[in-house]
Amino acid sequence: MFKGFKHRWQQRRDEAIRLEAYYLWEADGKPEGRSDYYYHKALQNRQSLGRRVVAPFIWLEKKAIEPVSNWMNRADLFNILEKAGILIAVFVFLIEYGERREKAIYEAWRVVKTGQEEQSGVVVLALERLHREKFSLDEIDVRETNLEGINLQGAHLWKANLQGANLWEANLQNANLWETNLQGANLGGKASLQSANLAKANLQGANLQDVNLQDALLGEANLKGADLKRANLKRARVWDANLERADLGRANLAKSRLERANLKEAGLWNTKLEGASLLGASLEESYLERANLKGAYLERANLKGAYLWRANLEGASLWRANLEGADLLSANLKGANLKDANLEGAKFCYTKMPDGTVKTHKPDCPKDLQ
Repeated sequence: MFKGFKHRWQQRRDEAIRLEAYYLWEADGKPEGRSDYYYHKALQNRQSLGRRVVAPFIWLEKKAIEPVSNWMNRADLFNILEKAGILIAVFVFLIEYGERREKAIYEAWRVVKTGQEEQSGVVVLALERLHREKFSLDEIDVRETNLEGINLQGAHLWKANLQGANLWEANLQNANLWETNLQGANLGGKASLQSANLAKANLQGANLQDVNLQDALLGEANLKGADLKRANLKRARVWDANLERADLGRANLAKSRLERANLKEAGLWNTKLEGASLLGASLEESYLERANLKGAYLERANLKGAYLWRANLEGASLWRANLEGADLLSANLKGANLKDANLEGAKFCYTKMPDGTVKTHKPDCPKDLQ
């Protein structure tokens, strides 16, 4: 009797695999001659879920059904038939529950894959369901999709395509977004990317206003022209990243790692850069008015033509830095290390020098201060 049910369960399992293979094949445009490929892919996908779904049934079979079956062989079958029927019903219910759960997950995956009803929030719910079931979202394509408020904390989105997606107030804390395409994406509204891995990600032109990127990894990321006003990048690792013409006004970059970063023509007005490491960084013609660079490391940095009006560089290390043509109007260089720095053509107007004296070259001052 029970062997028959076990056979039925195996048949249902094979049907579920074929069903997922069909969904995979359908989502990829129904290519011809690849049935084996999609069957094996469905089988692999099932393994991540199969252990969690099937394990309880195996345990039930070993611990409950087999002992009962042995006991039934020694007892009067007709006297215990009613109780056995109840047990069978429970067993079948558990199997069908697992299958319904799998089907719901596969349907969620299909919704995401085909991008159905992206404006209604269905894709958001489907992605969150897949993430809760620990499905990998690597290389998923949800470009131009409305994902406002989505919670994908700790999700795996390696090489995912989120170009132009609306991620307003999204929770991507601790998510793996390595090489993910977020070009032009909207991550405003205090979205959380705290401790996220965005190494080599494409964030060109993205809206990152007020976003939380504290302790995030942005090594070699492309942030060209991105809007990072008031963003929290405290202790973020942004080495070798491209921030050319990015707007970082009022952003918090205290103790961040910006070695060799490209900040050419970047807007850094009123930006917090205390203790930040900018070794070898390019800040050519960047706008640093009122920026706080107290104790920052700027060895070998290129600040050619940079605007440092009223910037605080107290105690900063500018060893071998290039300050050619930099405008240092009312800048504070008290205690700064300017050894071997290039100050050719730099403009000094009420500039506080490392020794505490004030240096002014009248022709360098605006007319109203001459």
